[in-house]
Amino acid sequence: MDEVTVGSFLYNCFYMAAMGFTPSILPIYATELGADVTTIGPIWTLAFLSGFAMGLFWGSISDRSGKRMPHIVVGTATLSLICVLYTFTGNICHMSVVMILGEMLGASQAFPIFMAFVSETTGVYKRGRSMGVFWMGGSVGWGLSVSVAGSIAEHYGIKTLFCVSSVLLIFGLIVVKKFLWKSSVNKFPPEKQVSFRDTMKDFGRLGSAFMIFWSATICFYIVDVVKISYVLLFFEEELLLNRALATSVLSLGTWAEIPLLPLLGTLSDKLGRKPLLLAGLFTSFLFNILMSLSQNYLHAGLTMLLYGIIWGAFTSAGSAFVGDLVGEQSRAKAMSLYNSAFSIASIIAPTMMSFAILETNFRTAFITIAIISIVGLLLILLGVRETRTGSAKNPKDLAKHRGLNFIDKKDNN
Repeated sequence: MDEVTVGSFLYNCFYMAAMGFTPSILPIYATELGADVTTIGPIWTLAFLSGFAMGLFWGSISDRSGKRMPHIVVGTATLSLICVLYTFTGNICHMSVVMILGEMLGASQAFPIFMAFVSETTGVYKRGRSMGVFWMGGSVGWGLSVSVAGSIAEHYGIKTLFCVSSVLLIFGLIVVKKFLWKSSVNKFPPEKQVSFRDTMKDFGRLGSAFMIFWSATICFYIVDVVKISYVLLFFEEELLLNRALATSVLSLGTWAEIPLLPLLGTLSDKLGRKPLLLAGLFTSFLFNILMSLSQNYLHAGLTMLLYGIIWGAFTSAGSAFVGDLVGEQSRAKAMSLYNSAFSIASIIAPTMMSFAILETNFRTAFITIAIISIVGLLLILLGVRETRTGSAKNPKDLAKHRGLNFIDKKDNN
């Protein structure tokens, strides 16, 4: 494998390991500082919305300047500092300020612009495989950190997790310097300075196909947020599994997706992105239906294995599809918008599940989420055109075959 592929795997491994230690434990830390469910919701919503707005802003700046690496380095370093600042927070107000700053200045820069960088340095015919390897690194990091986070917090305290996260992000910066710095070049000439007004105006340049795909991505991430936040609760309350068994069953999805990510990404290079996106959304529909019918840990475990297909197919093909749909001069902003789908889903999904569970029960709530998967599937099926990747001989022909507008800077000049 080339240095960019190895570097992207390692960077996302360290990045997601840090995320597995910090964001996953923040709700518990917030309760220790005196927060309750009614206060946690608004704080998280404000943080996600702040990150969403700033992500588009940083993406626009990166697109206008033609530079990716400064945002990756500054964003990652900022997140490392934020993790250290968490250890000094003494109340929920301080924690909220640190969290919002982390979303605005760190996460909204580093991750989406890194994805744009990977997309641009791998080429259209290997983009799916490269994104699959990138996400495989993330799954390895996330799986390992989540599996030991509880034990570390219990024996050494939650603040230890923040320090470990800070160190992991520094390792990510070392990976950038070692493997990726040489590939950091300006892809296109800089343009004028960007403002928030420019950012909003530029939405039209992304195209209707991208906006439809983004809407479908929100549907996909609603399913993912439910899996992260509610499936464990379902295992404990409905299936009566103990905490150790419940977390083990839940982790099966992560371990299943690790080997599938590069394979399904490569398959998207051969068959096209659309079939893999549809497969991921249809499998997520089956996942929620089967979860609603689960009666024991065996049923639940077999159902969780399906999540390897769901995550592997949609994220590898979807991340590559952003690079296919949008030209270089809008790609960082497009990646920021693509990643914001998770933030938006994190606001929508808890509201939907809470209302569904309150009005009906857990099992009916999963069926409701299954319908969301079908909505996303129909958006991709009817709203996005694409043909087989192999039918085109170069990127411009490929875009033409897919019914897209290929943006070539030579043509623009």
